[in-house]
Amino acid sequence: MKMKFLIKILSFIFLCGVAAVVILSLSRESLSRKNYFHRYFPTHVYSHSYTMDLGLNSFYIAGSTETRIYLANYTAPSRILVVTEYANNSVFLNLMFRKEISLSGSSSTYIDSPRIFLFDGLMPQVIRGDVRANYLSLATTTPLSFSSFCALALDSNTFIARRFDRQLGRNILIKNTINSKTVMKYPDILTKQIDGLFCTDGILNYDPGTRQLVYTYYYRNEFILLDKNLNVIKTAHTIDTTSRAHIKVAKINSDKSVTLASPPEFVNLRSSLSGNWLFIQSPVKAINEQEDEFANNSAIDIYNVSDNKYHFSIYIPDLNQKKISAFQVHGKNLYVIQDKFLTIFRLNLPDLK
Repeated sequence: MKMKFLIKILSFIFLCGVAAVVILSLSRESLSRKNYFHRYFPTHVYSHSYTMDLGLNSFYIAGSTETRIYLANYTAPSRILVVTEYANNSVFLNLMFRKEISLSGSSSTYIDSPRIFLFDGLMPQVIRGDVRANYLSLATTTPLSFSSFCALALDSNTFIARRFDRQLGRNILIKNTINSKTVMKYPDILTKQIDGLFCTDGILNYDPGTRQLVYTYYYRNEFILLDKNLNVIKTAHTIDTTSRAHIKVAKINSDKSVTLASPPEFVNLRSSLSGNWLFIQSPVKAINEQEDEFANNSAIDIYNVSDNKYHFSIYIPDLNQKKISAFQVHGKNLYVIQDKFLTIFRLNLPDLK
């Protein structure tokens, strides 16, 4: 009897131990899914400068300087709106193309004043010009297609872009020099987690001053710091806890392609690099944020790539119930587009090197 009773007691203790491990595991998973992290919101980091009605909600930011911002239009790629720093003056640039140039309809405009580039990854081609001349000519055609909206120019003759490599079955970064028929491939920078296409999707930023690039993944808490030769300097993580992309992919048998089976869970929506400061717009609420406050603002988390640390966050209030659709930082200026409005904020960041 005593032996049976002892066996029952030991069995009960064992089952309790297993249950405790399971509960702890589920608890940790639950905390991870709720993104158990904190945001820090200091005061006097930025101030509102000016808001301008653009008239249309189809503008995006093509480039900026300390004194002006260049806005391209998804529906009219030949028209660039130039707005001064205080948004008290604006003028349209009407770009002219050579007759032999035709666009696919999915081109993007990139301006590093005075240089202007139109990237058309479907044709594929790069069109180049000068904002002072308003005249663009075909700079090069490339043997490889690329993502038009994940491409940028390092200088007058070199551009970097992301493309899907069918042989490898995943996204890679490429580097091409104007008039060169050789495209350099960099297959080891982006890390495949699920499908290689959507799981590696993200944003490419470049800072001419530091000559560094950052690739920020959309669906995981990770960004990659690179030099202009596409050597990886470091891989770092955002404050979000999502280390693996939460996406579901479905195959289309008719053309052997893949698509998203359900809406993906974004971790990083948009990003901008200015000097060593990396700005990332996050749609994920921290544990110390109030529901209503988070719902009525867009959170931008600010990192410094030199010390590899998160420093603080800022809220950009919704404008007419519209959140950020585009933003860019240049020096002390934060340019934000919400629906058809452009707002300029002045930043007051510490001088970290």
